[in-house]
Amino acid sequence: TEDAYRENLRLFIEQVKPDMLSYDHYHFYANGTDGNQYFLNLGMIRQAALDAGIPFMNIVQACTWDPSMRAPNGDEMRWLNYTSLAYGAQALSYFVYLYEPFYTDAIGRGVDPGGMMRPDGSTTLQYAAAQEWNPQFIAIASQLQPLRSLGAYHAGTVPWGAVALPDPAAFSLDFSGEGMSPMPVEGMLLGYFGKATDPTHVLVVNLNYKNTVTTTVVGPAQLYLFDAVACKWTPAAGSSVAVTLPPGGGKLISTSFHTITASAGSGGTISPSGVVSVVNGTSQTFTIMPEAGYLVSNVLVNGSSVGVVTSYTFGSVTADQTIAASFKVPGIGITPATLNYTATNGGVN
Repeated sequence: TEDAYRENLRLFIEQVKPDMLSYDHYHFYANGTDGNQYFLNLGMIRQAALDAGIPFMNIVQACTWDPSMRAPNGDEMRWLNYTSLAYGAQALSYFVYLYEPFYTDAIGRGVDPGGMMRPDGSTTLQYAAAQEWNPQFIAIASQLQPLRSLGAYHAGTVPWGAVALPDPAAFSLDFSGEGMSPMPVEGMLLGYFGKATDPTHVLVVNLNYKNTVTTTVVGPAQLYLFDAVACKWTPAAGSSVAVTLPPGGGKLISTSFHTITASAGSGGTISPSGVVSVVNGTSQTFTIMPEAGYLVSNVLVNGSSVGVVTSYTFGSVTADQTIAASFKVPGIGITPATLNYTATNGGVN
């Protein structure tokens, strides 16, 4: 029963004391259907990890090892990535129990065996998908790691063991209006994250792994969108924004931001530079690089010197900040930009 499994999880964590909880559950069947316990298991693992204060890893399907199971395609693997993230997973592992007898058997059945690598050493479409989705998983997980999973809510269809999106909700979806898709039959998933009890981030996931979905995300304040490929936040026009989600894909959105204004004098650079948006409670590192023939003279953070450094990290940013770097020629205590000399008594300038 569900209660017995929850107790088993509790006892396992209490007695084994793992640093991380991991589990596996395989969702995709060979007849084209899906299992009905994926979110039930994912939800119980999420809650057990939260109760214990440890991260969890989802071990997901990436091959067929039995005639009853199918190897997931790229969009289905993206679905596994984003649903795991929305439930708070901080790591992902692919089940690829596939070697020569299993491979030969699958080929004999006329199906794609999946896995990451064939017996001859060539790679598979699942390998190509993992190459694309893994960096996105890491980029999003890195943004969410300083936060706490506050909820994993389903809009539309609510699977067995899942929780419906509350009404009212801090973040919600609007499928009305020109250019919007209908709500997918499979529903949508919204993973809430924040430092305390109020969510500042939401990961919106399209649970239809066959079709693209366009919807409007409505939040409580100005919204910012995370590009998981460029690893960059950009502001939306206001507290609502239309997003187009690929099959099984998602978008990380936040309301809580601060800015760090970074500048550099002549003789070097600071990177990133200009006005840099930083999510509340996260860190941001700046690299200071002198040009050839120059040294770092000083670095000021919010007007106070932090010394001669070539790197500076703002940890757990909770307010707007500034950082300014200056540079000098070796042996000269002032920057070249302020070095002036005027000859007297007939001297040569």
